[in-house]
Amino acid sequence: MTKETRKKLISEAAAIAVGLAIALIPAPGGLEQKAMWTMGLLIWAIINWMTNAIPDFVCIFIMCCTWVLLGIVPFTTAFGSFSGTTVWRCRNKERTVGKSRTLDYAGLPADL
Repeated sequence: MTKETRKKLISEAAAIAVGLAIALIPAPGGLEQKAMWTMGLLIWAIINWMTNAIPDFVCIFIMCCTWVLLGIVPFTTAFGSFSGTTVWRCRNKERTVGKSRTLDYAGLPADL
């Protein structure tokens, strides 16, 4: 096992542990337990995005599937943003200072 693989496995284990710990905390007054599950999934995703343990698109897909499987939101709500005509794409852009992520809207008319 390479050092990079070991690092990713440790990062993913930490993300799962922290996400589950938050999801299992009893919901404070005024919130349902589903809110805590959503928060746990969000924290899990943020840790994965920071550590790049799994690709971003896989993380988002897992998050949406888990929302549906746990009954947090209906399927049409979880995957509704993927069915529209607006297309967003993420790309890496080289700059003189270094790499940065930018959102680039695809499909705007040229005169806007």
